[in-house]
Amino acid sequence: PLLFALGVLLAAGAGPGAGAAPPKKQKAEKFWVFVGTYTGKSSKGIYRLEFDAASGKLSHTPVLVAETEQPSFLAVHPTRRFLYAVNEIGNYKGEKAGLRARRGFDQVCEFYRLMTINLRRLGTPAFPQALFENLICEYPGQVDLTVVYSGDEAVAGGMSFFFREWMQPYYIGSLEKAKALAANNFLWWELIKLAAGTGCTTFDFGRSKKESGNYEFKKKWNPQIETLNYQVRLVRRKSLPNFSPANPKFELATNLWKRMPLGLTRMIGPRLVRWFP
Repeated sequence: PLLFALGVLLAAGAGPGAGAAPPKKQKAEKFWVFVGTYTGKSSKGIYRLEFDAASGKLSHTPVLVAETEQPSFLAVHPTRRFLYAVNEIGNYKGEKAGLRARRGFDQVCEFYRLMTINLRRLGTPAFPQALFENLICEYPGQVDLTVVYSGDEAVAGGMSFFFREWMQPYYIGSLEKAKALAANNFLWWELIKLAAGTGCTTFDFGRSKKESGNYEFKKKWNPQIETLNYQVRLVRRKSLPNFSPANPKFELATNLWKRMPLGLTRMIGPRLVRWFP
C-alpha cells in the first residue's frame, strides 16, 4: 500500500563549508521528500524521493532510508538535522496493546471516571459531570469526545472543542496503566487525525507550564510554541499570588487529596472546586 504520510521538504545537498562566504540567495531547485508508509510486503519504512522544483516532477524510484514499522506520521526538526517518526503499532514492549479509539457522547460516564482518577492522582478536585454534559448540549457540532480502550476497559479519553478551523483538546483523563500501553500517544494521534480529517488548519495543544510533564509531552510532537503574556491588576497587594499546584503551601492538601477514596473526591470535589481561583 505504499505511500501514506508526506514529510516536510528538505533542500538536497550540503551547505557551505566553514569559512566560506555566504552564497547568494537563490531559489532551491531540488528537494528531498520523506515519505512514511504502512509497512508490509511492498514497503519497509521511510523512503526518500527527489522533487525537482523547476519541472515539478517527483522521482519515480523511492530510496529506503530507514527500515521501521508503520511510520505513519513524520515531522522535521526546526534545525532540519533530524527527522522524527511516529510508529502506528499494535505491539508495545513485546505485548499486544490492542488499543482502539471510539467517538461518541454516550461515553461521558467513562470519560468522567478517567478525568476524576487523573485529577485525584494530581491532587486536584474535579468539576461535576453535569458540566461536561451541559457543554455537549450547549455547543452542538463544536465538541468531540474520544475514548481509548484496551480491550473493554477505557484507559484514556479527551474532550475537544472546535471553533472555525481550530481544534483544541481541552479536558484529558487517563489511568496510570495508560503510560505502559502508550494510550496517551495513541489518543493524541487519533485527535490529530480527526483535526486533519475535518479540515482544521490549527491543532491547539493547549497551555502548559514550562518544564512541566505536560509541556515535555506536548513538546515531543514538535508544535509551534508561543509564550503567553498575562497582565494582572493587584488589589490591596504588592506581589502576585501563587496559585500553582507546586506551591509548598498546597502540599499538605494535595497529598491528602491523593489518598482520599475516589468516590469521596467525586462527592465533595465539585463543591470545593467552585472556590478555587
